[in-house]
Amino acid sequence: PQLSQILFEEFLPYLAKRKICVKYACCIAMNLSVPQINDSSFRKSLYSKKYKFDVSANGDDKCCLHFRCYKKYDTHKKEDMFRGFIAAQNKLPPTVSKIEVKYGLQIAEFAFHKWEECTLSNSQLYHGSSLFKMPQINHLQQLNIKVTFQVIAIYDNHGNVVNLS
Repeated sequence: PQLSQILFEEFLPYLAKRKICVKYACCIAMNLSVPQINDSSFRKSLYSKKYKFDVSANGDDKCCLHFRCYKKYDTHKKEDMFRGFIAAQNKLPPTVSKIEVKYGLQIAEFAFHKWEECTLSNSQLYHGSSLFKMPQINHLQQLNIKVTFQVIAIYDNHGNVVNLS
């Protein structure tokens, strides 16, 4: 709990404020109004800034990740949910079979944070889920969402890790 507090309350704000991006890691802040979120849907999704990075040693091939979110009615729970996804902007370059990513989300307004690891490929360009029930934020004016990406590994078409150093 103490490490999580240091990461979210001190280190990530420090990186975001100074726009510091470590190679293959980035922190992006999204400031969304609650009415904006309430007006969103799958077709009217809200997107973070893009995080673009090299996926080939020569720098010719690039990939772009972003965070996508929107409000969706859950027919099983019978209530509106806030859904969020880490996603590749487009198909992966032909030289890349998959990318392993760790990502974290933090919403300070109601002490929400979540860390996940996923593998993105051309058959699975996004990863995410319902994150919380919309009534949790209806009393708020705005959400400050911090999204942290870290690319763990990039694999070529033969399943080998691409060395980009």
